[in-house]
This record gives sequence, structure tokens and C-alpha cells, in this order.
Amino acid sequence: MRTSSECAKHYAMTFSGQYDAVIFVRYQNSILETVTNDSVFPVVNLKRANYESDENYFYRKINILQRICTSRHLIILDNFDTDECENLDELLSLNCKFLITSRVDFEDIFPQYEVGILDDFDSLRTIFSYYSKQMKLNSISTEAMYKKLCKNCIYADDSKIKNLKDSSLRNKTAYSHIEILFSIFDLSKEEKQVLKYVALIGSNSMTSNYFKELCELSEAGGFRQ
Repeated sequence: MRTSSECAKHYAMTFSGQYDAVIFVRYQNSILETVTNDSVFPVVNLKRANYESDENYFYRKINILQRICTSRHLIILDNFDTDECENLDELLSLNCKFLITSRVDFEDIFPQYEVGILDDFDSLRTIFSYYSKQMKLNSISTEAMYKKLCKNCIYADDSKIKNLKDSSLRNKTAYSHIEILFSIFDLSKEEKQVLKYVALIGSNSMTSNYFKELCELSEAGGFRQ
């Protein structure tokens, strides 16, 4: 599981007492476009004039931020997945703290912490349980889910649920949410099918034998106890 954006948000929440203000900014196509887009990078009581060019507004905004930013302000620049660093120096000249998430290796330029793949089973179970509660999967009992499956022949892809992520309400299946949050590319087709069944269960407990019987799985079909 790779969730550098979620780690950055968790850091901001955990250490919120160290900051007077935190702004989460999603990188657009360039630093210039990112800073001049007021819906992405808002500053209170600052608006772009109708006649103002991108470059003029960029430098006016940077100058204002240089006067108001302090070490107790944090800017999270998310998804900076490019090696194009034009205007980055101007942004980093602000007297505040920066936390940048990126898939590009900037080790030679910035202090860098690499977020690897989370493969610890207990941690994965804790995270899955948290998200299942967020998506209200735990409100469905195992027995009710079994009856629903038998009565309506519902597959794991059918029932859509809403989950709020990155300020966007996404109406997708539980399995689709898992695909977004976790790296499952290495799983086989059979293992992904097992995961779809698991997505319907949420945080409810179930014996492996009952799960195996319920979903008509076998070791040959990708199920291992």
C-alpha cells in the first residue's frame, strides 16, 4: 500500500498543534498554474484582477505570502510528480514549512523519506477495518450479507458505496475503493476475486471454512487458509 498523500494529511493532523495554518495544495500542470489557481491555492482576501497575467499574479501572490507566512505555517504540495522545477524556488522562498509528496526521486535536492509498500498483516487489517467502518460496511451482518447474496445473486461488484477521499465523494464499489487505496497489481485473478468477497464482509469476523463455503472457493481457485 502506497499512500504518501494520506501520510501527509495524517502528519498535519497529528502535529496540528505546531502550526497556526495548514494548506493542502494539489499540484496542477506547473508551479505557476498551481499558485495562480485560487481554487487550488486560496489565500484569504486575495483575488486575481481581471487584467492580471499569470506571471504578474504569481509574483504578487508570492510577495504577499512572503509577508504573511511564518514557520508556524505548513504548505503540503501533493502529487508533485514531475522533474519540472520552474518557479519552484520562488515558492520555496516562503518563510514556512513545506511537505511535498511525489513519485519522483528528489533525494539530491530535498531531504526525502520514501514511503514503501505496507505488507505487515496486522497493520493492513487495522487499516482495512478503519476504512470498512468509514464506508459503513460493518453495519451489515454476516448473516444478512449471506441472505442477500443467496436471494439476489449479488456479486461483489454490484453494491456501490460512497467514500470521501481528497475532498471528493466517490460512489464506487467497496472493491474499487480498495483498488484506489491499496497496491493489488501483483495479485492473481483468483486472489482479486477473493478480495472482492472480503470487501463485502467488512470488519465482521468469519471463520475461514465458512467463508470458503459461502463463496464456493477452493485452494485450487486461489483460497488458502
